[in-house]
Amino acid sequence: MKKKLLTLILILIFATISTVLYITYKSRQNEVNVKVFNVKKSNITSTISAKGTVKEESGINISFKSSLKVLKVNVSEGDNVKKGDIIAILDTKPIKLQLEQLRLNYDIEKKNLELTNNQFKKNTLLLDTQIIDAKNNFEQKSLSFESLEKDLYKSKDLYSIGAISENELNDIQKSYDMAKIEMENSKKKYDSIILENKENEKNNQSQIDIQFQKVTLAKLKIDELLESVNGIDIDSGKVISPIDGCVASIGIKEGEYTNVEDSAFNIISLNNLIVLAKISEIDANSVKEGNKVIISGDSAAGNEYEGIVQSIAPCAIKETIDNTERTVINAQILITSKNTVLKPGYNVDLQITTKTINNVLSIITNAVREDENGNKYVYLVDNGKIRKIFIQIEAESGMYYGIKEVEDSLRENSKIIYYSSDDLREGLSANVIEEK
Repeated sequence: MKKKLLTLILILIFATISTVLYITYKSRQNEVNVKVFNVKKSNITSTISAKGTVKEESGINISFKSSLKVLKVNVSEGDNVKKGDIIAILDTKPIKLQLEQLRLNYDIEKKNLELTNNQFKKNTLLLDTQIIDAKNNFEQKSLSFESLEKDLYKSKDLYSIGAISENELNDIQKSYDMAKIEMENSKKKYDSIILENKENEKNNQSQIDIQFQKVTLAKLKIDELLESVNGIDIDSGKVISPIDGCVASIGIKEGEYTNVEDSAFNIISLNNLIVLAKISEIDANSVKEGNKVIISGDSAAGNEYEGIVQSIAPCAIKETIDNTERTVINAQILITSKNTVLKPGYNVDLQITTKTINNVLSIITNAVREDENGNKYVYLVDNGKIRKIFIQIEAESGMYYGIKEVEDSLRENSKIIYYSSDDLREGLSANVIEEK
């Protein structure tokens, strides 16, 4: 009896163990080993890559409108120069002689203008005196005439009553007629002097205008001569660099004469360099004016420089590289870093910032998958089970995506699967073997 009971107990124990082992085996068949990382919030900056060539934004051409003999050239193409450096010496003796003659002529014309003005003032003063005298004389004659006119009226009344004789009346009439003639003559003389003064003023002003034009023309000739040798110290013949920069080209030679139609020097400013970038049509819509740029490459000698997108071309162009045609958009990048090793003509690599999002959920890119419709999703572990969550990417930076939070599903500290031992599907059990 005891043997049978013991056997029964052993059978029950074996059955229980077998059941547990079977359940465990079946459970293990639906369990996947995974590695996960905890989602954190961070700042994500999206960038695109592009190539570009360094160019000068501004430079200066030094040329001369006068043909002068070149005595010495102190620089070579490719040399760096500072503002104020002597880059050449020219023979300016002919210019100095010509300038002296022009300045002498200018002084003469200015003196003539001064004399003309003084003569005008004298003539005006003389005529003003004559006008005053004529006016006073006219006023005096007018008073005499008015007095005699009153006497004549009284005399006529006296004559009508027999108080005076006809001869006396005639004498008064003659005096009146004479006074009237004298008054009218003085008025004519006064008017004539006024008219003469106006004509004189007009003529004198015309002479002044003519002489002023001569002075202006003489000064203009001096200015034109100085402009023709702009950038040259006339006394020494020194040609001075007006800016800091690099000598890009030289168009003169020692012993020869400068050509009025050609540039003598082209100096490129190294303080205002730009990069002409070529952006693929795929990335072009994400690039905006004002975007920050990191400039690097072999020509930067291991350095990274900063810049900003200054302008974007309104139209795309096609270019062929290694027999492959592609469509690109030209953009101009202003290099904002100072004292760079970059020079015009260097090729550089560009990282253009297109978007920066602060405090966004950040996940590694190799955790993101894509279905046949192009929808992106991730797998996460939730209470030991695998869940499939579709995501919306807001920014991309290297190995990380910035994604939008999914309410009740994907948030900070969610466990995202970035490695699994087997294929994943929703509902499987997850055995986390590593957590970051």
